[in-house]
Amino acid sequence: GGLLIGTGAGDDAVLFVNEFTPAGESLAKLFPTRVRNQVSVHLGDGDDELDLRNLFAGGMIRVFDVSGIADISLHNAKITGKVDIDTGSGADEVSLKFVQGTQLTISTHAGADNVQLENCRFQSIDVKLGEELDTLAIQRSISRQYCYIDGGADGGTRHPVRPVRHPRR
Repeated sequence: GGLLIGTGAGDDAVLFVNEFTPAGESLAKLFPTRVRNQVSVHLGDGDDELDLRNLFAGGMIRVFDVSGIADISLHNAKITGKVDIDTGSGADEVSLKFVQGTQLTISTHAGADNVQLENCRFQSIDVKLGEELDTLAIQRSISRQYCYIDGGADGGTRHPVRPVRHPRR
C-alpha cells in the first residue's frame, strides 16, 4: 500500500531517521523504509520538519507544506516515480541528498528559501523559487533530459542537458 501522513495545524516533526551507529563502530546500520506505492506528506500550518531517510517507494512522493517555515530533508532514497515538493510562504529549507527518481519538481513560493541537491539522479529537474532572495545549490547531480530553474519574478530558463564526457585514463 501507500503511506499518507497529515500533521494538521501547529509545529510538527516527522522523522524517519532509521539508522543508528552501534557503540564502538564507525559505520551506521541502515533500516530502510519500503513503501509499495505513493508517499504523501501533508504538513499543516506552523513550522514543520520532515526528515525521510533510507526510503524506497514504488510510486511518487509528494510533500506539501501549507504555511509556516518548512525544513524538508530527503536522504538516500530511491523513488520509482516523481518527487514533488511544494512549500508555503515561509523561509523554507529543502535538502535532497542521494535521491533517485524520474522527475523532480520543487516549488518554494514566497520567503527566502534554501534548496540543496547533492548526488541526485533524475530524468528532469524543475525548480521554481519564490519572490525573495533564494539560494539554490546543485552539486554532483544528474538530470538526463532537462533542468528548468525559475528564479522568481524575473522568470527562468530551460536548460537542455549536455552529456559530459570524462577523459579515459
